[in-house]
Amino acid sequence: MSFWSKKSHATSSQQELSTSLEHINKLNELLNKLDSSIIINNSINHVPIDNHSNIVNIISANNSPIIAGTINYNNLILSTAINRDVNSEQIYDYVDEISKCLLGLKRIVLVNTSAQELATKTDSLSNRRDSVGKNKNDIITNDLGSSNINSTGGTSAGNLSLSKKHVNTNHNSTASSSMSGDSSMLPLSSASLNLDNIYDVFFKNDLLNRLLLKFPILDFESKKNISILFANGFGKCIDNKFVYVDYMSSKTDTINLLLIILENTTHTLSNSVEIYLVVGLILEECLKFEQLSRFVINLNSRSDIIWNLFDNCLLPSFEISTESFQIINLIFLKNPKMISNEFFNNKNNLNKFINSIDELLKHGNYVTKRQAVKLLSTMILGRNFNQLMTAYISDTNNLKVIMMLLNDKSKNLQLETFHIFKVFVANPNKNKNICDILIRNKQKLLKFFEINFNNLQEMNLKQEKDYIVHIIKDLPSNVSKLYSEENQSDASNSSLNEHHEESKEDIMKMN
Repeated sequence: MSFWSKKSHATSSQQELSTSLEHINKLNELLNKLDSSIIINNSINHVPIDNHSNIVNIISANNSPIIAGTINYNNLILSTAINRDVNSEQIYDYVDEISKCLLGLKRIVLVNTSAQELATKTDSLSNRRDSVGKNKNDIITNDLGSSNINSTGGTSAGNLSLSKKHVNTNHNSTASSSMSGDSSMLPLSSASLNLDNIYDVFFKNDLLNRLLLKFPILDFESKKNISILFANGFGKCIDNKFVYVDYMSSKTDTINLLLIILENTTHTLSNSVEIYLVVGLILEECLKFEQLSRFVINLNSRSDIIWNLFDNCLLPSFEISTESFQIINLIFLKNPKMISNEFFNNKNNLNKFINSIDELLKHGNYVTKRQAVKLLSTMILGRNFNQLMTAYISDTNNLKVIMMLLNDKSKNLQLETFHIFKVFVANPNKNKNICDILIRNKQKLLKFFEINFNNLQEMNLKQEKDYIVHIIKDLPSNVSKLYSEENQSDASNSSLNEHHEESKEDIMKMN
């Protein structure tokens, strides 16, 4: 890169940084103006906004981006409405200017992010090329040394020519590396500097929290741009530290507000889906980090946030149901050791999880059932959830739900369910109630496996199916025989009831 190119790029980077800071400052000003134009307090708590025409002036135009709504925050219903003394057109202007600022800021961030990623890839390719060149030169050097050792006198003309070629190759490689280094390192450093400065101001000025509180009156594009800005900067690592993650961990109001908006959105009629998706995407970025995920599971003990997410999976809205599952998967699968050691060690949480997942398996639509089975099988077959596996496969109600799903007409759902059913059957310590159900349904199960799972492509699945069928075939023909065999093997066992004793006597007489 030439001197003038470097200077031009540096000037452009400075201009972008200056423009982005102007956008942020303007956002602050506009949010301050909105604060004076919007009622956000609990003065009209628990009362529909429409009934307060003397307090608020609702804009009823269908194409209006301004929507009155409520946000439940810190046990208060924060009513968001337009102050009656404020000109409606003025609010339009504020919202429109906020939208423009967010759009401009997003463009600068995405351009710098792309430049940073491109520079990183270029630098990586350059290093890889230098490494290949070095290996090639090493081979040439080794060949040259071998040739010198084998020659009987002095350095031959051929060896001299090869030596010069080696020097020239090394020189060209160094020059090429230098040039590629100039073209990659400058954009990388300037792009990183711009993004670091932009996000430092964005987070330190608490812009996310302030914008979230204005969600009911922002248009969809603004909400989407907020999520894009957040996702691009939140996970940035500076000096081997996730500084913005640490910042949000110390200032938990924002993630608390995200969870509350998410829950309250399901109770509103207007724009509920778009708000849920945008807030859900922001929350997903937060849950990728253990300290913020820990905050959510600790908060659940006071607010049932996680159990509400399971309820949201049963809502008729496909978008809300799917997004809820995405969040649930991140909570339970991203940090499995934390969930196992800090969440499932509480039996109440473990039982609630099992009940919640069973509700999805029983009452969800096809997509919901498929996602729930996938989550459950992943956890049960995982190494970190032994207490969940033990509790789940010991309950007959769970076995009944799984056997019901085995009869589903969807082959994909049947196959996913099989991965859970096989754990029930293969468990060497099955309790009597589980054995009772399996024995009573022995013939039906054998017939089911005779008809289904015949075209399995994976050898492991075929072997698993054969193994499960073998165990089922080895089960006693009836429950009475099972108890009879148990009593014969353990004469000291006196816990069987009278019905079992009578069955035992009948079998003994027949023998």
